[in-house]
Amino acid sequence: MKIKNIAILTLLSLTAPSFCAKNKVQKPISSYTFAQQMNAICLMVPVMNLEILEQLQKNKYDLTKLPTYTRAEWFGILNPFEVSWFKPFANLNIALSNDPNFNDYAALKTYIDEGAAHGPVLPYFYNKNGKFPFGGFLKGTDEAIRLFSLPFMLIDLNGAENFKLKIFFNLLDVTKQFDIREFRPYLYLPVVQTEDDIKNNKLRVFNQSTKKYDLVDEKKYLVLTQIDDGKEYKIFNISNRMKMLQKYSKNGTVFIPDLENFNMAKRTDKLFQTYSSVGIYHPPLGQAYTNGTSEYVPYMQGIYKMILLTLGVNHDNNVLAVDGKATNIIDTYGERDVMIGLQNLCNADDNHPWNKKRFNKEMFLPYAIADLLKKNPSLANQLKQTIDIGFHDWEEYEKLVSGFYYNKNKEQMTGKNVAQYIPGEQQALAYMLMHNIRFLWYGSQNPKAFYSETIPQIPLLWTFDNFAKKAAQKKTIKNGVDKTASFLDTWILIRNAIIKNYKRNSWMSFEGHGWVISFDPEIIKLERSKSGSFYNDELNKLLGIAGIESFLTSELKMFYKGTKKEEVSEEKEETTSEDKEEQKSKTDSDGDNKEEISEI
Repeated sequence: MKIKNIAILTLLSLTAPSFCAKNKVQKPISSYTFAQQMNAICLMVPVMNLEILEQLQKNKYDLTKLPTYTRAEWFGILNPFEVSWFKPFANLNIALSNDPNFNDYAALKTYIDEGAAHGPVLPYFYNKNGKFPFGGFLKGTDEAIRLFSLPFMLIDLNGAENFKLKIFFNLLDVTKQFDIREFRPYLYLPVVQTEDDIKNNKLRVFNQSTKKYDLVDEKKYLVLTQIDDGKEYKIFNISNRMKMLQKYSKNGTVFIPDLENFNMAKRTDKLFQTYSSVGIYHPPLGQAYTNGTSEYVPYMQGIYKMILLTLGVNHDNNVLAVDGKATNIIDTYGERDVMIGLQNLCNADDNHPWNKKRFNKEMFLPYAIADLLKKNPSLANQLKQTIDIGFHDWEEYEKLVSGFYYNKNKEQMTGKNVAQYIPGEQQALAYMLMHNIRFLWYGSQNPKAFYSETIPQIPLLWTFDNFAKKAAQKKTIKNGVDKTASFLDTWILIRNAIIKNYKRNSWMSFEGHGWVISFDPEIIKLERSKSGSFYNDELNKLLGIAGIESFLTSELKMFYKGTKKEEVSEEKEETTSEDKEEQKSKTDSDGDNKEEISEI
């Protein structure tokens, strides 16, 4: 915009009439048949979404027979399950000997302690000379992709805070693109405020019965203000606040974990379109486990490994434990104790998403794919030769298990020494396969979805079109099913074999992000008929899947997304046309405001 125009706009903004008035307005807000996440709970939401999908199938694919909720409402609905998932990791730091699950906590603690000391932990990957083999003066953006292709079990949050990865003549620090707080997850509570609530010192808590937020007028609360990293926080008087929430917790309105105190985090954008502030519990309630001066969280393949252990599945994809009891399979890698511990902790809480009543290996697609690859070595061999189409997942996995990398204690990480801390070969291939498929599915609908979920440097290196082109590129295959094949050819073989040999047509998957994938022709038809045109329709058809996503909103064409009206009290201020245009630019095409809370 020219300087002259800026001056005119400034003058108009100073002279234009402005007033505020409270109005009850009906706002159209996006609503969803399937659960939508606000924060990093994608490892649990797909369990619920698979249940909803199966109900949709029972209802003869009629979406109108299922309820829909806004993101804010889903946030409240999912709260008890989120609290239940966080509890075992929080209690890991404080479990006492009289705790009925003390031995289970001890087994998990021992596993993580030993993994932190001897297993693959980011950022502690070194070559035989003790040097960190990533980044450098002449290195490019491919180093960032390679780093996050590493099969690490844990992130040392303290070590990661001081970690730097410089590339492009040491001019670009890749780690500045990532906020370490994204890896230190907080527990968000369904306690919210509108702008008016903040001014009037009121709260709204989610009611599990009505699926709405109830207004709570507690003017007696002391309100303090502090500045944290440039963001403003409202801190309520602890004793009064906890008394109020305990009252609502007893009524089943909101679930409070009885641990750390929370504060109300005010954000610059409008969270959930309507609410501007949300309750947050801070660590240690979360995935972070404290050991001495370090904090550890499982991440990506580390979470995947935790899922497999909870399912009782060992490094070789054999079942070592069921319902907290040992099977007769030999425990080759020392994984059985932590399996039993995790199963007991999850099964002790009916709300835990990984409880045996709602989650088992028969619904987890990577387990089925690993099983298929184990039974078909030629197919597994073909996948190894076609898997790396942009990421370096298989290349880095082979380097780790072959002994290329050393840990922080300068111990060589190889073979059985790290097997208990990483997925097995077929399991890793299944993870990498579904990682590629999810990104191809994203981009086939809309390349923006592909870019939003990849690390920031990837667009500088290759585009989605290049990624899709590599997926279709034929290669000469040695000792495979075919003599020549592309990644997509191999995927079609695997997809067809899964459909033919396994009883399910819809699955949960996790490969750094959890989602639901369906081979059901009716679900695929539903997705295609209600979503409109795709960016790469031919590729989308070739993949032969439909997906249920819980995080991306505007980037994907969700067949299960609609709108409904919500009545809210707001202060309406008249603005200039330029102000309205600026506000519109901050909102995506379907009315969903972009949220600052990011997905792990």
